[in-house]
Amino acid sequence: MRQKLIEKLIFVRERAGLNRKELSHKINRGVNFISKVEKGKTPISLDDLDKIIEICDSSLEEFFYDKFESYGVDKEILHRLNEISPESKDVVLSLLAMLYHHKKDDIGDVV
Repeated sequence: MRQKLIEKLIFVRERAGLNRKELSHKINRGVNFISKVEKGKTPISLDDLDKIIEICDSSLEEFFYDKFESYGVDKEILHRLNEISPESKDVVLSLLAMLYHHKKDDIGDVV
């Protein structure tokens, strides 16, 4: 769990275009704080985590989403699904089932 948290911290920091020192400075910590956290040498408080998430233009929902790398795409899919009729949702479900059951090599032919 700790390693997953570190991976997520690195992901949001890099996506925000910040290096470790810059982020440490933005949360009012010593210049090596983020480096120590990312190496697993220093624990992080919930307050610091909340600051990092906000500074890196993320959200708690995204940060704790199981597959955080695909959060934006997954959220967009859900948003679009909420806007279509129940009949259209059935069609989407059928298409997803087809994609799921095809071998990886065949997926390109279906999409």
